[in-house]
Amino acid sequence: MKFMKFAEKSSEVEKIAKKHGVEPAEIEKELKMGRKVESEHRDVLKFFKKLLKENNVEMPLSDTEFFEMIALAHLREMKDYYTRLKKMEG
Repeated sequence: MKFMKFAEKSSEVEKIAKKHGVEPAEIEKELKMGRKVESEHRDVLKFFKKLLKENNVEMPLSDTEFFEMIALAHLREMKDYYTRLKKMEG
């Protein structure tokens, strides 16, 4: 089972862009950065996969989908979350 189909993701990107008054391409750019940044939390994903497996539950998300969901949550709150994070860490 795939959690978020392409059309649903596109719709979510459009909603976030509209909320912040920017073009969807700007959110897509941030989302691309976000997937990479959030993949640093692979240990959390590994924990969830192990917990689900122990309870005979299949992980409903691919690794990319998992990290993308985290990134989308940040972008709902702040349109340039990953640009700011990069500046802060740089």
